Amino acid sequence: MFDLTNKNSFDEVVNWIADVQNFGPEDCICAIVGNKMDLKEDRKITFEEGVKLAKSFNYDYFEISAKSDFGIKFMFDILVRSMLEVEVKRRQCASWNKNIGDTTMLDVTSFVKDDKSKCC
Repeated sequence: MFDLTNKNSFDEVVNWIADVQNFGPEDCICAIVGNKMDLKEDRKITFEEGVKLAKSFNYDYFEISAKSDFGIKFMFDILVRSMLEVEVKRRQCASWNKNIGDTTMLDVTSFVKDDKSKCC
């Protein structure tokens, strides 16, 4: 997250991304977030600049205002959804690791709904 009213914080994003890429998990869900979008008159970074930087890393780009709470729920909804997709893929890959003889089988029991469960 960087401050839309501070060019130096925007310039530091590249260094923060390098740290995440060097020290974070391989499948880390990342996004670039510009904060303080409520301070339009003090803005130093354009929307287009933020999008361009995010695209260069294949990240999503969000602009929010922590002060007014604008865009925060949307941003977290998108990021959490992405994290869940990664976790489902991770579990599916782990299920493929059950070997029977020379054949690899997918264990789908963790993905199958119990027939005895009742819906509301």
